[in-house]
This record gives sequence, structure tokens and C-alpha cells, in this order.
Amino acid sequence: MHSWTRRHVADELVRAAVRRASDDPSLRAALPVGTDLVGAGVASAQVEDVREALLRALAEVDATELAAGLAGAARAAQRPAPLLPWPRRTPPTPPTRPPRSGCATTSPRRSSRPPAGVRTCAAGSGRSPGARPARCRRGAAVCRPRHRRRPRGGAHPGAAAHRRRGARVTPARRVRAEVTDDVDAGRGPHCATLARRRGDPMLGTAAPGRRWLLIEHPAGWARAALDSSGFTPALADLLQRTALEIGGRVLLVRRPGRRAHRDVTVDPLRWAVVDVDGSQRWGTWRTEADLEEAAWVLRVDGRPAAAETHPPLLLVCTHGTHDVCCAMRGRPVAAALAAVWPEQTWECSHVGGDRFAANLLMLPDGTVYGGLDATDAVQTVRQHLAGAVSPEHLRGFSPYPPVVQAALAAVLRERGPAGATDVRPRSVHETGADEWVVGVAGQAPLPATSTVRVRRSVQPPARLTCAAQRDEPAYVYTADVVE
Repeated sequence: MHSWTRRHVADELVRAAVRRASDDPSLRAALPVGTDLVGAGVASAQVEDVREALLRALAEVDATELAAGLAGAARAAQRPAPLLPWPRRTPPTPPTRPPRSGCATTSPRRSSRPPAGVRTCAAGSGRSPGARPARCRRGAAVCRPRHRRRPRGGAHPGAAAHRRRGARVTPARRVRAEVTDDVDAGRGPHCATLARRRGDPMLGTAAPGRRWLLIEHPAGWARAALDSSGFTPALADLLQRTALEIGGRVLLVRRPGRRAHRDVTVDPLRWAVVDVDGSQRWGTWRTEADLEEAAWVLRVDGRPAAAETHPPLLLVCTHGTHDVCCAMRGRPVAAALAAVWPEQTWECSHVGGDRFAANLLMLPDGTVYGGLDATDAVQTVRQHLAGAVSPEHLRGFSPYPPVVQAALAAVLRERGPAGATDVRPRSVHETGADEWVVGVAGQAPLPATSTVRVRRSVQPPARLTCAAQRDEPAYVYTADVVE
């Protein structure tokens, strides 16, 4: 008996066919803007074209390619080998400080009598005259004790100079230094501080996504979220592939604040599939099988079978292992929002745009705000929930590409205030190199139709993330309503 089934072969065959079909020019062509993929908006002719392309790709898959894919799946499902014990490092021997000029020196045997010509004092050293001499100041006639007691209620007088010389700092001291000075060790200010000083435009920078799988994970997060504890390589691969196939995203979430130990056998963790159409489907998970069910819901349909109403969700990126700015600037914003909306606020993993921290993703409409502080985040959310998007902190709308995001934001900025669901694209025409004309449909109080001209340029190379090894350029979108 073996663990392979025909279902494994079928799954790998479909994946190989999809990979081949992705290179077909007919499948890479964009559908008309505004096509409703969830409802009945896809024309039958388009469905037949896609079906024919997939059938051609299925026929081209050979046994060698299929065997290679199955072998990769088998390797991904294996348990990783245990790590060897971490070798102990012998601490280096501290260097011997040379004696100061003008001070008394003693032999290794430390003679109990001072050398001739060296003065000692009972007041400075606490020793009686004739005892071992203490270190003295250069050219001073009165000796001072070798060690001084640290003053109470304050740091050591030389601590600041010690840090300036690049000495090793403990993690607790490092966090305090970053929060106070906002300076990355040895690299200058953090990326979010540099972006605010440069005035980097945020328009059109929301990461794309129309459906989200939220997985509650209160423990620490790895730099790549699905590499965190509790996710096997096979499960992480399943979740990632499912999200890519449907144009969705997987985010880890947790409640703001200090996280106490939680017994999942009594209080299970939660997951949710949130769709841009407004639907939310919630479940609980304890084991890998529960998250496989969540992946199936993400792939098939996140809408609940019965009518359910859920309030909007406020997701603040605090993924510090991905970029320190997300944690430094995101956690105060999450705490401020949780004080007002405790049941709707979550910390979440990376949503893109580290330099625009703190970043806020509003679900289910997919609006993304950036450059927030604890003082203005509450007001921004209040305006959004009241149906008025805040143009000052708006990055864009996840359901649409960057060009459309910029056009919708221009209409809201110049003809608003209005909500995120009051505008939608009608048409997109490329009129030249890096130029587009976008037709926008609006609901009251906005005009029924608007025309927006969008231009794309490139800003000079700059440090876009704290982990960046070199400066990189970035696209900048500008939009103007012409009629």
C-alpha cells in the first residue's frame, strides 16, 4: 500500500496545466473593466475560450513534468530534519588596558608597598597610608579611587558615549533607542521616517486583493508570515497557492496588546474569509485540517450560506520581523483603535508599503490608509465609517490596479467627500507611454460620470524598506479630473 491516490495525480495535473496556460496570450488578455467575476457577468464566449486553453494545456503536460511536480509535493510534505545543538562560543579574552602616563604601575605580584615617589591618600582611596596605591589622575597630586559608585536614579555617566562608540546594545536598550531616536543601528533613520521627510506620494500603492483569508495566530510571526510556528510547509504551500489562484491574500491576525498564554483546546483560534462584496465567513481552528477547510472556503466561495451581518474590520500592520517600522508605528495605532473599536481591531501581518507605516487595511471594501499616527488614526476611521474617505492618508483600493486606484482617489479628492463604495471604474484607455484616461462612475453626492487623466512617473532611487541593501526607484501616480 502507498499514500498516493489518483486525486494527487489530478491535482498536480491541473496545476501543471494552469502553469502552461498562464503563458497563453489569450488568457493574459484583460477582461473589460468592471466585469463581475463573482456573479453572472462573465460572457459564455470568454468561458469557452478559457476552457479550450486549459484543455490544450492539459494535453501538453507529459509524464516527466507530472513526476517532477509530484516529487516536489512529496518533498514539501516531509518533516524537516532536526537541528544540531548550537555550538557554544568561548567568550573572547578582554584586552589588557595599558597603564596611563603619569600613573603608578605595579608588578604582576602587586607589591603591598607603593613605589618610591608615588603619593597616596586616605581620603581618596579609603586606604591607610602605605597601602597599595590607587590610580591617580594625570599630573594630580591627590589620588582618586579606582572605581566609582554609579549614582542612584540615573544611568552611568559614560553610557551615552559608550553607545556612540558603537558598543553592543542589549535588545531592550535597542528598542528604547529606536523608539526615542528613530534611528536604525548604523544605517540612519528608518524607512518610514525617510519617506515622510521626502514626502513620498502614497497614491496607487495599495497591494491588490479581492478576497482575504485571516488566520488568528497570537504567537510570534516569522518574516514570511506562513513560515511561522504551526504551519507545515505543505499547509503553507496550500494556503499560498490558493490565494494566488483566486487573486486573494492570506494574513495572520492577532488582538492588540500583551498576549497571554491561550489553551486552544478550550478557546480555539479563529479564521475568516472576507470578500470585497461585503461577505464574511468565520470559523475556528485547532489543527491543520481546520485550516485546510478554510483554504477550501477561500477557493470556492467565502459567502455564508445564511444571511449574516458583520461589522467592518480594522487591520493594522504590526509585522515587525518584516520591517521594524511596521511594529514601531503600527502598534500605537492598533492600541488607539482598539480603545474605540475593541472587537473590530486586529493587528495583521505584512500588507505592503513598509515606508508608509503605520498602514491600515479596512475590510471588506479593501481601502488602505498609510502614514497614520495614533492621534489621527481614530479620526480617519470615524470618517471612513461615516462614508467619507480621508484623502490625506489614502493609499488606494485593493480591488483595483494602481491606475484605477489613482483615478478613484482623484474623484473623491476633488468632488467628495464620499465613501469608498460610491465610486467604481467604467473604462480604462491607455493614451500613451505611461498615460491613461479612466472613466469613473459615481453615486450621489458624486457626479454620475467623471473622466480622469492618470500619469505614471518614476521617483529617484531611495531607501524603500529598512532591510533594503541599496536604494531603489518606485512608481509615482498623479491623477487629475478633466471632466
